Amino acid sequence: MEFTMESRYGKKTLADMSRALRKTTRKKSNRRSMIWAWVVLVLNLLFFLTPGEEGFVWNWNRILNGAAALLMIFVILRQDAINGFFARKRMLKGNGYSRVTFGEEGYTSTTENAMTQWSYQALAAIGESEENLIFILDKRYAQAWEKDSLEGGTMEQLRQFLTEKTGLPITRV
Repeated sequence: MEFTMESRYGKKTLADMSRALRKTTRKKSNRRSMIWAWVVLVLNLLFFLTPGEEGFVWNWNRILNGAAALLMIFVILRQDAINGFFARKRMLKGNGYSRVTFGEEGYTSTTENAMTQWSYQALAAIGESEENLIFILDKRYAQAWEKDSLEGGTMEQLRQFLTEKTGLPITRV
């Protein structure tokens, strides 16, 4: 059985890839980073809200602490979109579109620049979002394909096929 899918690497797809990496191979380091971020945020808010010797006075320290707290909140809430933005900036020209063919021995990914054959054993994890199927290769690299572009079978058949070929569960992200 042969399945094909394609993807255009836009903001949503890259954010999904970032989320999949964060919830699979980067899970432990992300947990540490989030604990650190929340501790810094709470300390920043304490410095912002604690009145000084003259009471609550708007000075440059207070404004800077408030701005830093707002920035931390923004980064915590939008980390996947931010990572996707920087991934898009680092992406080579011609890699914005990808087509994949899943075969018995492995899968073939085709972009404007190259055609690459991959073994299913190269995968560290498989993630699935509402719109994308995401292959995680390691802590920094992933590939994603839009589920609505699937040809050659149903999504359920593809899930079963990939689970059988890789031995990996498909993680919902």
